Amino acid sequence: MSIGIYLRLSLSDGDLVDKKESNSIENQRLLIREFIDAQDDLFGEITEYVDDGYTGTNFERPGFKKMIEDAKRGRIKVIIAKDLSRLGRNYIELGDYLEQIFPLIGVRVIAIGSNYDSKDHVGDVAGFDAAITNFINTMYSKDLSVKHKSLYKSFWARGYCPTLACPYGYIADPDRKGVWLIDEEAAKVIRDIFEWAAQGLRIRNIVERLNAARIEIPGEYLSRVYNRTCKWKASEDERIWDYYKVRSIIKSIEYTGDHYAHKYESNLFNTNKSINVPRSEWILIKDHHPGIVSHEVFELAQKIINKKEWVDKRDPAVFALRSRIRCGNCSLMMTYDDERGRLTCGHRKTSGKRSKCPTCSYPYADIERSVFAALKKYLLDLKMLEYIITTNVGGHKVKCEKSVKYYESKIDILKAERIRQYEGYAQGLIPAQEYLKKKKALTSEINELQAVLDKDKSGLSEDYEVLSLIRDGCEAAEIIKDDTELTRKMVETFVKNVYVHDINRIEVVYVTEDIITKVIRRNNAVFDEEFVEG
Repeated sequence: MSIGIYLRLSLSDGDLVDKKESNSIENQRLLIREFIDAQDDLFGEITEYVDDGYTGTNFERPGFKKMIEDAKRGRIKVIIAKDLSRLGRNYIELGDYLEQIFPLIGVRVIAIGSNYDSKDHVGDVAGFDAAITNFINTMYSKDLSVKHKSLYKSFWARGYCPTLACPYGYIADPDRKGVWLIDEEAAKVIRDIFEWAAQGLRIRNIVERLNAARIEIPGEYLSRVYNRTCKWKASEDERIWDYYKVRSIIKSIEYTGDHYAHKYESNLFNTNKSINVPRSEWILIKDHHPGIVSHEVFELAQKIINKKEWVDKRDPAVFALRSRIRCGNCSLMMTYDDERGRLTCGHRKTSGKRSKCPTCSYPYADIERSVFAALKKYLLDLKMLEYIITTNVGGHKVKCEKSVKYYESKIDILKAERIRQYEGYAQGLIPAQEYLKKKKALTSEINELQAVLDKDKSGLSEDYEVLSLIRDGCEAAEIIKDDTELTRKMVETFVKNVYVHDINRIEVVYVTEDIITKVIRRNNAVFDEEFVEG
């Protein structure tokens, strides 16, 4: 299958010219290439057609004209663009291309950002209408986003937060939306924490009291009582109170009954991501809900926050295994001491003696050497695996390609014969009964061959994917094979996590493990298929 990708950029259309922005030629290219890699039915030679600096209001563009000429000559069968506006901004003329010209010459058109694929609209005229509807809906969504934000600000001004989630210690009133009720079981824990802090107890001592009393952490409590789903970072044994959990509770003004709204802002248009709003723009809502502690107790507790009783030594320095090394016991990120060059489990320090994590530190240099040695062996194994996969799956691919061509040819012959039978019947040369019988037999044979063809095509698609995956992995390994020490590039390419159980027991989890599993599974399937046939 030959694929044409179309890239266009124009300042006159209001397109972005900064190469870091989404409409740049390079980013259009990257988006389309990633899209092609993710589709099982898109593979083959790729040709680029670029119009850099040409308006989309007309079709007098050299790249576009060359693409249309190649499509008419059968040199490309699929055209892919970032969105419909890249192909053209004159939607009347673009409609002619999508609804008349491209179907006539048998070219499939995909506009990724516009959710348009002409193969989903074969034989109808709904495709371009759907694309235009999508465009109009996009403009409507932008306007709706602004209106939503204005609506929420009017709610906050009246002291109302309609969609706010309750923090630990509260429960949402089932009958009144946006109203919080005190959860007395959890509120008792909140009151104890604030009272201890107000008495001058240090946070680490509060943590020890909570863990000694075996008080459930908020996540476990909410999961048990309200069946809330929690994403646990720590292992089950290490789900205990720590410095940061207690500190975040003491800092939260919500426990006084007041509430800060507009701390985050969602982009309702085209994304669900939120961004942090500057503190100066937060909106304070007084007496938003019943308080668990008084303002006086809250202010006394804040003094414990302001004491410099804890120094977070999580160093921002960049080293090869940064953000990859985890404690083998709790699974949380380990802390790196840049001055000493050693790693410790910060969870043990923040949660106290109830933690089962080790108290000792480990020399980073020793861990890095161990990971480097393990990675070198892993890359050698990957190279050996490439040879096996190329031999077995590559051979199967060639066999499938021949089989696909054979069955396609066979089906074409049978379809031609079915048409010939119909023409004979239409001309009165073949009796109706004989025609219907022959047609049924031909259709049955075509369906049987089509089932075999579909199976071969599916297998061929899997072979292409697996060979591409193993090739990409080995190409990446080839680039770094001569390195004499662990580099950040190596880690980002291959290492997902490193779990340190002790200095003699280090577990490396590779980024490519899922890929390798998929490759081996396909290789075994091919081997089993060949064995059965043999």
